[in-house]
Amino acid sequence: MAIGTGTVAAQLIALQQQLAQSQCWRPESMLEHQLRQLRPLVEHAYGTRPFYRARLEACGYRPGQPITAECWGTMPIISRREVEDNFGGIREGATAEAHVR
Repeated sequence: MAIGTGTVAAQLIALQQQLAQSQCWRPESMLEHQLRQLRPLVEHAYGTRPFYRARLEACGYRPGQPITAECWGTMPIISRREVEDNFGGIREGATAEAHVR
């Protein structure tokens, strides 16, 4: 199957290479990598969404600190009901131009 050309094709090839390399990682290495990738998402949520900021602060998170398995393990799972009840605080906040169409 041909992937094609252009930016999307390059991204798919890079992802395929990353998956091929990471499939043999030790579980500790995989977790460390995943937590590193999670940090920008958590910082964005903290900085732009009041709902997530409050939840992260309640778990002891502060901007700039590394995300550890222990820290992440204290984050409660969000229920559908919580999303429905707090949609304004989840939706409220700055949205990056790249995400607006």
